[in-house]
Amino acid sequence: MIQTRRTHTSAQPLLRRVQPATPPTGKKLEEDEFATRWSAMAAAEGHRRVLPPSPPAPPPMTADGLRVGSAQAKILDAMRDGLGTRAELCDRAEIRRGMWSSALAQIRATGIRVTHDRIKGQTVYRLDDQAEGGDA
Repeated sequence: MIQTRRTHTSAQPLLRRVQPATPPTGKKLEEDEFATRWSAMAAAEGHRRVLPPSPPAPPPMTADGLRVGSAQAKILDAMRDGLGTRAELCDRAEIRRGMWSSALAQIRATGIRVTHDRIKGQTVYRLDDQAEGGDA
């Protein structure tokens, strides 16, 4: 809060502009010279410059552009093993059902075509290159 006569109610005196007891002595340093002397003084005292933490390393990626061990990579491996329903592929990939739609979207975003067909009343998913291979 800015102290004015009306808002200042504590027992402490109202702050005034501080005047130095003695005027500064010596010549005024330019900014470059000051920075040089400051860093020399800091080095002499053993100060080290504090750097921001480095960002974490990027995760390892599969050849398909998916993160190693991710739900997307697991589902893609399960699809490469063969076609299956959503539940079968999730079980084979050992992931929760809630991850299915985002994982499938990520697989499709990398350019891998996933097709689905209705076979005996169930939706079966497979990679597009398997569509011509074998019919279930």
